[in-house]
Amino acid sequence: MHFYFCLPDVFYFRKVKQSTATVSFLIYTVRNEETRLKKNLAPVLSINGADFEVIVVDDFSQDNSFQVLGMLKGRSDRLKVSTLHQETRFSTKMAQNLALKAAKYDWVLAVPISYENAAPEWISGISNALNENATVVLSYCSAQNSGSFINRMYRVESFLSFSKSVGYILNNVPFVYSEENVAFQKKNYFEIGGHAHKISEPYANLELLINFFIRKKNNFNTVSIRHSN
Repeated sequence: MHFYFCLPDVFYFRKVKQSTATVSFLIYTVRNEETRLKKNLAPVLSINGADFEVIVVDDFSQDNSFQVLGMLKGRSDRLKVSTLHQETRFSTKMAQNLALKAAKYDWVLAVPISYENAAPEWISGISNALNENATVVLSYCSAQNSGSFINRMYRVESFLSFSKSVGYILNNVPFVYSEENVAFQKKNYFEIGGHAHKISEPYANLELLINFFIRKKNNFNTVSIRHSN
């Protein structure tokens, strides 16, 4: 069962209703990720019960990443592949822009290729929460518990960062600390000119733009979904 809360209303939970929206599943900027593509992308492509596509932009990989993508594309009609053919500055933003232009659906979800153990309810839960009145849908996921000290520290830090973001949202200051696992409407990206005004920012990507248009429209949904990576 999946829940979400809407702001700026008083904090409350309610069951997500079925949505007719679909999500364009965006894995952005893979570079030299041959192993992770084989391990993590194939299970995502085999998820059933939700209408979505996967877009991967290869950022000038020097390994066999592009060949692996070609192999996976031959097995799944869901996969779209593009590539940057040379080393460029701000290549992550350029790759994201290529992927967003290729997306055929109205909603986009940005995730890294490092996510493992993708569950069907991950995509269906987010898709069910999409609606025309929402600007952003934020999903929470945690790292799988390995029992190590570093892993526990990472899990705690991820939860505290997410809680801090929710705290800002509850006080009518919409804020996301990361672009990862945040679904947003593609049209909002292009309405503000995409990365054009933030291209030189070295340490942040889509979260800069997401924070801009959610503050502008002040319409935010948060989804809590169990998913391990």
